[in-house]
Amino acid sequence: MSTFLVTGGSGCIGSRILHRLGAQGHTVYALQRSEFIRREPGVQYEYCDLTTISEARLCALFERVQPEVLIHCAALTNVDACEGLRELAYALNAAATYRLARVCGRYGVHCLFLSTDYVYDGTSPRPYLEEDQVRPLSVYGQSKLLGERAVQEGCESWTICRTAVVYGSVGGARQDFTLWLAQQLQRKQPVRIVCDQVSSPTYVEDLVEQILALASLRAQGIYHTAGSSMIDRYQFALLVARFLGANETLISPILSDELAQKAQRPTYAGLCIEKISRKIGVRPLSVEEGLARCMTAIKEQSLLSAA
Repeated sequence: MSTFLVTGGSGCIGSRILHRLGAQGHTVYALQRSEFIRREPGVQYEYCDLTTISEARLCALFERVQPEVLIHCAALTNVDACEGLRELAYALNAAATYRLARVCGRYGVHCLFLSTDYVYDGTSPRPYLEEDQVRPLSVYGQSKLLGERAVQEGCESWTICRTAVVYGSVGGARQDFTLWLAQQLQRKQPVRIVCDQVSSPTYVEDLVEQILALASLRAQGIYHTAGSSMIDRYQFALLVARFLGANETLISPILSDELAQKAQRPTYAGLCIEKISRKIGVRPLSVEEGLARCMTAIKEQSLLSAA
């Protein structure tokens, strides 16, 4: 058993990591900003604001907790909001990561940092490899890339996990895209979905499996922790409709330019997952496999009954 320190434990990914680690019997600490969140059994909570906490206070925390692995999920992830909240995005996604990485380096803690496919510009003619050139188009992507570099420079033992379009957080506080879409289709409400943004959608439970496998191995380097399918958002939405037996004609394709989104997105950000597959010995789920599990969870929790 190991001692883990996890940031971002109130989010859809971090909360599942806490739950899984606690259930496995590890010693688990969660670094949270607010006390007003659902607490996981077996997890010990520490409270601070990562955007303002000093390196000295982090050192004191690490000396008291003595973590072996930091799993750093805390981030401002709303891509459009980051454009208007640049200072906060850089403070949390980059500067806080810099301080955490330095402290990890000082105490010999393995640092696992959750990053994004938005570090790429979407111009590759093939799925991106981990070593391909990065060129983020948005504040979110830029701030996460700075976080990646802080981790690489701040500590000797590190893992960077680049993921994409995480779905399936159907029981979380935030509205999950898949659940929202399923509810709209059940209500027979028309929806417009972008058809020119290709990515590697990632089922949240599969992502957690990949992260924990890499953490247990103390895997060194950058890994694409994503689903094994590459698909655009419109085709993804059609698959959701088929799983539900809903009317596919309710879904209309739309181009990104028509949405007037604040942040520019990469048009093609498919991720090659061969490296993670070799490392952990398991191939990530396809979008069909992930959606099948997601739809089962939605039905088991009766999340469409009130729709």
